[in-house]
Order: sequence, then structure tokens, then C-alpha cells
Amino acid sequence: KKLGVELDYGNTKPVNTSFDYCMLISTGADLCYNNKKLIGSAQFRKNGYILQHGSILYDYNREFLEKIFDERIDAESITCIKEINPDLTKEQIIAILSVD
Repeated sequence: KKLGVELDYGNTKPVNTSFDYCMLISTGADLCYNNKKLIGSAQFRKNGYILQHGSILYDYNREFLEKIFDERIDAESITCIKEINPDLTKEQIIAILSVD
């Protein structure tokens, strides 16, 4: 909301774990814009420790990702900040999210 982007929770479509690129998988732990994953979160717990990871997709290169993961990257599944608001810079995002 601080970025002026209305998001909803993922899990709006069946989870398909056959993808290697995790941004193509949307679950209830993710935030989506128009049913496209924008923010991903994951957690791993072992021996009393927790590893938490989160990603906000600022931009992506579809062709490069397809080469890395050797799979088709469906633009209908993911989005990025630059697609939603191309005028929003990385520095502005950091400043907005850094304020209490």
C-alpha cells in the first residue's frame, strides 16, 4: 500500500510445483497484483532455526530466465514493479519501505 499498489494474497490458482522458477508458483504466502505474483515469501525450519526469504520482483528478463531454468516463463503468471509503475525507482521503493 505504501507503494500505491493494491495487492491480494496468492493461491488464486492451483499450485503447480513442476516449475523450477519459484516466481511462477503462487501460494497463500505470496502477494499478487491482478492475479500475477509480485512478492514471494518462503520459510524453512530445521533444528529450532528459521530461514525466512522474501522477494519483490522489480524487473525481469523473460528470455534470460527461460535460458537459466530451461522452461517457458508465462507473463500471465508474474509481474514486476516496472510493469505496474515504470516511474517508481529502486531508490524510491527502498525509501518508502524503510520508513516506520
